[in-house]
Amino acid sequence: QIERDKAAQQLNESMKLKQVLDQINNIEVRQSVVSLGSVVITSSAPHFYVAISAGKIQIEGVDYIALAPQSPIGKLLLGLKINGMFMYNNKSCTIIEIA
Repeated sequence: QIERDKAAQQLNESMKLKQVLDQINNIEVRQSVVSLGSVVITSSAPHFYVAISAGKIQIEGVDYIALAPQSPIGKLLLGLKINGMFMYNNKSCTIIEIA
């Protein structure tokens, strides 16, 4: 019974993540502000992907942190524009590109 409950909980979490990813697929126009699905290129590594909390990922040798918009950093990033500044690990970061 305990294993079945754990499996049901994992399935529920996976379904929630899938719903978030499905919302990203429906975004047709990228805006000039950070929103769900944005890849945020900063003045210093790491860069960020605002979608689901998946931690550090590396693509073609570049570090990104996949994070949920509800996370503390996600909340800081949402709504910022190019040249917007925020603090990460006690250092100032500037947004240089939003994709």
